[in-house]
Amino acid sequence: MKTNLKYNIELDKTQIFNLISQLNVDDKIELINNLQESTFIKRFEKLLDSLKTSDLTYEDITKEVEIVRNKRFKEGKHNA
Repeated sequence: MKTNLKYNIELDKTQIFNLISQLNVDDKIELINNLQESTFIKRFEKLLDSLKTSDLTYEDITKEVEIVRNKRFKEGKHNA
């Protein structure tokens, strides 16, 4: 009869890093991929927060669009 036993142990960061250093390359890559997947949403939210600005107005955007349009028109790219 097969029994699944679970143990809880407490490790500090140093101990975790020590364990990771003992993994082979394939296991480290698997760990990296797992961490990337499990932290994606948090990292994406952090990126979005870093891009937020209250300094940018609709008028600023409109001015920039007009500058680009004029430049493209002068370069003959207005039909592209």
